[in-house]
Amino acid sequence: MSLATDALLRHVQEFGYRSRPFVTDLAQAPQRADRFGDQLYFGVLGYEREVWSDARTMLTLAAGHDEPAGDAALFYLGLVQARLGEPALAFDTLLRAFGRGMRLAPALLEAACLAQRLGDEGTAVALYRQFIGIAGDREGYRRLLSLDELHAYNRALAALSPRVATLLAPCALLGRAAPALTGVQQRTIGALLDATADAQAAGQLAPTELAGRWTAAPAPARPRRVLLLFARHINCSERYVESDVLYHLEQSARARGHEVRVFDADRLLYGTDAVPAERVIDGAPYRPTPEATARELQRLQQAVEDFAPDLLLFEANFVPTATTLGPDFLATLPGRPHMNVVAVVPDLYDSAPDFAGAWSGAADRVLCFNEHGQHAQRQRDAGRLVYFPHLPFAPNPHAQDGPREWDFVFAGGLQRGRDAVLAPLVRHVPRHRIVAGDRRATSALPDVDQFYRFLASGHVTFNSGFLPPPQPPIQTGRTVEAMLARTALLEESPAALARGWVPWLHFVPVAHAAQAVACTQFLAAHADHRTRLVDAALAQLEAHFSPRHFWTQLESLA
Repeated sequence: MSLATDALLRHVQEFGYRSRPFVTDLAQAPQRADRFGDQLYFGVLGYEREVWSDARTMLTLAAGHDEPAGDAALFYLGLVQARLGEPALAFDTLLRAFGRGMRLAPALLEAACLAQRLGDEGTAVALYRQFIGIAGDREGYRRLLSLDELHAYNRALAALSPRVATLLAPCALLGRAAPALTGVQQRTIGALLDATADAQAAGQLAPTELAGRWTAAPAPARPRRVLLLFARHINCSERYVESDVLYHLEQSARARGHEVRVFDADRLLYGTDAVPAERVIDGAPYRPTPEATARELQRLQQAVEDFAPDLLLFEANFVPTATTLGPDFLATLPGRPHMNVVAVVPDLYDSAPDFAGAWSGAADRVLCFNEHGQHAQRQRDAGRLVYFPHLPFAPNPHAQDGPREWDFVFAGGLQRGRDAVLAPLVRHVPRHRIVAGDRRATSALPDVDQFYRFLASGHVTFNSGFLPPPQPPIQTGRTVEAMLARTALLEESPAALARGWVPWLHFVPVAHAAQAVACTQFLAAHADHRTRLVDAALAQLEAHFSPRHFWTQLESLA
């Protein structure tokens, strides 16, 4: 086998065939001199350039050879046939591709997808089950599938995943997901919401664990100078969405009356091993070097000298390297004895490296939105931990009562089993909109304002703070963003959110997709219950978890 055909097979197995172009790389490898190599090359070239008829001709010829890489020829031929509107023929071709010597798992995956399009979900589930048995269940595979395809995929996965099996199981109270609510379902959901609201009004509900933990001064005793050292974009690249962490810290600090300056630190944060390589800053590709980093550090030092901040908050969700900001630099900044340095580590999980520990020598405090685990305990023992359950979120200017465009909305990644809930939702709630992105600006909502506007266009949304055991669930930012949008929140249970908010009073807990479907249908149709839920959630936010509570903690440092 030549280097070219070997690379092609590897490319198929790694699912790169969904990411064009590949032929450029293939063409650079030595080609075979015989007709098979040419036919395979030009067939794949036609596929990548979407010249479907020519691609079919070449791939049909290549597939007729008794060559190991004939598996790849059959595989691409099946993809081309599907694009030409021949799903039944493509299905047979893909199964032949899988049945040859290489046993190309992606051919099985594509055949399962085609079975669904042909209306045979039973065959699709069987093929997905076989595929998972061969290739396992990984996020990379899931990203290739639509929500409709993921529903059948999860039905197959349920035999191996207790979590997915639970999410897809019928609810003991509400039964299975269906296109419309029954009278019994409506009375059951309404009774749970009404009974909890009545208990709250009668003073019969105990305060939540976190309620009252933080004080909130009406205003700071004096304005502080706050320097925010954060990336402007996720992954330090304009290819990705705007950083919501920076946005909300800046907006809330200004609203509090502090003097705020932002140092765009996209060139100083995260090593090349921590973010995607294709970093773009100011419209141009950027690869960090020691020399470029030294120039940026000099510019930062000058900014600190000019502003003389009382508080310096910096993004510390990474392990420093030779081409990033580091603790030695922060420890020796001018004016350091009069400046409080706060390392902001939103994701302080034991499953990740100890980011907080990497900055211990330079930070006076470590601010995080998760206080469980050994990493957090070490900071608590050292007297450095500042915990708050979420960002100081800015108000949503688009939130309003009344009719909305969608009954259900969701924006975010489909990982961590969210798709097992979302797929049945979109089947049974016709007025829905899903933006399933990977934080790239081209696939997700690119900034906070558009995300806020999107959330406020729906009556109901869903969130999950699930983490793989033994880690407990977490409270994610979407919980408070939903409240600020006046959008009723469904939260997967068990929920970390219940430490601060009351289930059925401030949000609706769901353990099964069937519950999510029924509760969405109910809340979308019952404006009074929905309004009462979001009013109560916002009242709890204002009373215990507002930006005033957040900034009062930090103001005590400086």
